[in-house]
Amino acid sequence: MIAWRAADDATLIWLTMTYAPRTMHGEEIGVLGFSVITAAAHVVIVTRAAKVGRAQ
Repeated sequence: MIAWRAADDATLIWLTMTYAPRTMHGEEIGVLGFSVITAAAHVVIVTRAAKVGRAQ
């Protein structure tokens, strides 16, 4: 799972830097921002799934 996410992050950053370089202000900040957003989404999903599991 971690390897898939890292490969996915790297691919998205590469595509953005290749096809829309003006929107990318640096690879490091892009990786950081994307990682923070995906980690937050995972936390929300796991939290909601745990609540559903307790309700049953």
